Amino acid sequence: MDQKGLSSDSYSYAALCGGLLKIGKVGDACELLLDIFSSGTADVVVYNIYFQCLCQEKKSREALSQLKRKMKVGFKPNNVSYNTILSGFCKEKNINEAMELLYHFE
Repeated sequence: MDQKGLSSDSYSYAALCGGLLKIGKVGDACELLLDIFSSGTADVVVYNIYFQCLCQEKKSREALSQLKRKMKVGFKPNNVSYNTILSGFCKEKNINEAMELLYHFE
């Protein structure tokens, strides 16, 4: 993209990382997402893909921790953010944590 004079935006990153997830390249998607975060071009869609990466790696607690940390600095999650983490807890068979989390969501 750079060679053709096109600039990447959050939609490009979301598409690329989402594609990496679909083909099972979770580690590659996570690495790319961390690079994106350092450049400051991430939006809620990109963060949702990051939460999905963590949950696919059975790190739902870490995803929830990251969500809470980001909210402290102004991040506005959406329903996808919450549903992704809830789904991760359910897939990890942490139903009680999922129910407690659902109860505490704003």
